[in-house]
Amino acid sequence: MARRLQGSKVKPGGSFEFSGMVTETLLLGNVATRSGQRLNWDRANMKVVNAEAAQKDVRPERRSGWEL
Repeated sequence: MARRLQGSKVKPGGSFEFSGMVTETLLLGNVATRSGQRLNWDRANMKVVNAEAAQKDVRPERRSGWEL
């Protein structure tokens, strides 16, 4: 316990970096299943590059008053 408080170089078991990538992959699998095709994902821009309909599931159009 004391090592954790002193800034040990050992990373914790629950890495947010890894968990984020796993979540992204699982959600993209859902989008691919829904679209019925293989998707090419641009991770840096968070876009589906080969299927416009699938991209609409990733980033849907919002109704007026619900914009982010």
